[in-house]
This record gives sequence, structure tokens and C-alpha cells, in this order.
Amino acid sequence: MTSLPIDPTADPQDALRTAADRLHVALEAGRMGAWEWNVRTGQVSWSPTLERIHGLAVGSFDGTFEAYQSDIHPEDKERVLNIIKESMHGQRAHHLEYRIIRPDGETRWLEAHGRLFTDTEDKPLRMMGVCMDVTARKQDELETQRLAEEMKRIGEFRERLIGIVAHDLRNPLNTISMGARSFVAAPDFPEQYARTASRIARSADRMSRMISDLLDFAHGKLSGSLPTTIDDVDLGDVAQRIVEELEITHTDRAIFLETQGNLRGRWDGERLAQVVANLAGNALKHGEGPVRVRVRSEQNVVSIEVHNSGSPIDPEALPTLFLPFRRATSRTEGLGLGLYIVSEIVRAHHGTIRVSSTAEGGTAFTVSLPRDPTPKRRADRAEQASR
Repeated sequence: MTSLPIDPTADPQDALRTAADRLHVALEAGRMGAWEWNVRTGQVSWSPTLERIHGLAVGSFDGTFEAYQSDIHPEDKERVLNIIKESMHGQRAHHLEYRIIRPDGETRWLEAHGRLFTDTEDKPLRMMGVCMDVTARKQDELETQRLAEEMKRIGEFRERLIGIVAHDLRNPLNTISMGARSFVAAPDFPEQYARTASRIARSADRMSRMISDLLDFAHGKLSGSLPTTIDDVDLGDVAQRIVEELEITHTDRAIFLETQGNLRGRWDGERLAQVVANLAGNALKHGEGPVRVRVRSEQNVVSIEVHNSGSPIDPEALPTLFLPFRRATSRTEGLGLGLYIVSEIVRAHHGTIRVSSTAEGGTAFTVSLPRDPTPKRRADRAEQASR
């Protein structure tokens, strides 16, 4: 920054007027007004720009501290005066935002900066500062805040609605499913109708899974995480049960399960069954050839890997694969919540999930779980309590 030269032969009065003119130009350019309060005499001086900010004619401000307070918004007045009082008793500098009500009734937002100056005995002498009209900025901030709160309310309403609707659909859907299965099981039920009843039952099962996904999604969004019930679990047993169930419904596909090491840990067994069922089900639905499920122990971590061959996942879909209501392909059935819920279950266990998918190596989803996530939960709660 360059400084303006000072002429030592110049008239001091001319120099003061020049400095005042420069200050006036700077205030006008910055749309700011300057003020000074003589603490001992009570006299308050406002620059012409500050008078205009307050909606006053130039020269009409009467120069008292009472006049300064007169147009401060009633809801902000006590706060403003308390901050000024704190500046008088040690804090020295202050910065605040507050509202004024101008003579024409318009409410404006001001940003004020001030500083206290003292005499040689450290007694208050005068306070000086500047004010800026920041109404446009505050209106933008308030509108942004209003929109964010409105979007939050809409999101919460949507998630509650999803949960309520999904919960209320379960009972009639169970009735449909049970009725269809009773027809199929009846010994004298005509074969052509039995096939239709079987399709109804399968469709009801698919709808039931969708409803379960919706309920998990709504609960996770509203509470921040999916509920889990932690207990001693053998992950090998969990995987064995799911693989056996899938083999019954997919007799035309080979499903191999490999287990290695100590697979016991502290987890929610039913939630992890969801993880295995979802990943293996996706592999059967979208992949080719055999599906391999590997559950392995790695010191304090147990991993689940589900692998299939076939066409790889579109690389453009990989970054959003675990987001809600996203599908890997346009042909995918369901709501696009399965992988999102898998990722939320893994997150609730403080684990990680990753995916690799290539034409040569096939597609593999790998879940890594700490053997006991309980200490991590306690640490998280302690950290939250300390904030």
C-alpha cells in the first residue's frame, strides 16, 4: 500500500480538511457512517452518511445518547446497551448487529464496530466507531435460514409419512400373503389358479421387503441411525442360515460359503443377516455364475465378502451406489434402498463397506466389522457429552 505524501509547509487546517474529505469519500464508498460519543459530556456526533442510514435529514440528529437509542428496535435495545456497557468496563472494542426502526417505519439491519479510548488514568474518554447498513445481507441470511428450516420440516414430514404408511400397509399385505399361500397349499385347489396364487404370494413378499426397507429408511433418517440390539453372534452361523435360505429359492444357481477363523463378535445378528441377504441377493439378481460368500477373521476385524461374475457396475453409478433411492441400473426392481440400508447397518456397527467391479475380476462387496463395536459407541457418547 502506498501512502500519500505530506507537505510539511501545508496549513494544518487545510490538512485537517483534506483528511476529513478523504474520510467522507471512504465512508460514502463503503456505505458506512462514522460516530463518536464523548463519554464525559454525553455528546454524540454522527457523520452525514450515518444520518442518512438512519433515515434522518443531514444535520437533524440532536447529538444525545438518548437520541442514539431512540430508533433501536425494542427487541434488540437491551442487548445493544449491555454490549456498550461491557465495552465501558474493560472489553474496549465491540462488534454487533442490530435492527433500527427509521422514522418512515422501515426496519433496517446495522453492523456496528466501536472502540473505547481512555485518558492517561485509564478512565473512559470517548468511544468511536462506524456503522454499515447490512439489511440486504441479513435478509438473504434469514431467507436462507427460513428455506433450510422449511426443507427440514418437509423432510421430517415426508419421512414420518413414509413410516406411517409403510407400517399401516403391513397388516393387509400379510393377509394377502397368507391367503395366497393357503390357496397354494390346499390339496384340491385347481393348478391354473395355484400358479396365480403363487405369483400373488411372491409379489406380496417383495412388497413386504419394500415396506421393511421404507421403515428402516424412515427410522434411520428420523433418529440418525438404525436401531441395533447387540449380542454375542457367530457371523459364520448367520451367513450359513442366509445361504441355505437363498439356495431354496434359487435352485438354478450355485452359492458357495467359505468361513475362516473365529467369527464370533458383538453385533446385531438380525441386522447382519440383512446385510448378507441383501448383498447375496443382489449378486444372484444382477450377476452370473456362482455367488461366493466369504466370512473371514482378521485379528479384531471380521469381514464379509460377496462376489459374483458378470457385467460390471457402471463406473458412473459407483459414487452414488449407497445413497437412498438410487439404482445401479434402470432395470433394477425395488425402491433403491437396499444398499443404502446395508451401508447404514454397517455404519451402526462402526464398520466399513467397499465395492470393486470390473469385467475381468467381477463384482465384490466387502464389509469389515470391528469384533466389538461397544467401546467405540462409548467413546462416541463421551465425545458428544463433552461438546
